[in-house]
Amino acid sequence: MIAHPPAGCPPWCTSAHDAHEQHHGIVCVVPLDRPLGQAKTVWADLLQALDEDRPEVHVGLGGTHIVRLAPDDAVDLGWALLELGLLGREQ
Repeated sequence: MIAHPPAGCPPWCTSAHDAHEQHHGIVCVVPLDRPLGQAKTVWADLLQALDEDRPEVHVGLGGTHIVRLAPDDAVDLGWALLELGLLGREQ
């Protein structure tokens, strides 16, 4: 069965809005091969305040929020990380 977002929500919204005053997308968590201090993961999620027109991509390290990005900036960063990772993996 496919779960549908509540009426009026963007298709990516997974929040019931009972405790949050924002649309919330699925959290992506990436484990780190080399932990940074106590942080063993990098995470990202998609959030949009109910009164905003566009969502933001939030990125964090472990339990710490690091940056909020516009979707276009998140895509640019994703491509740059992919390119750097592929170049570094070639060695």
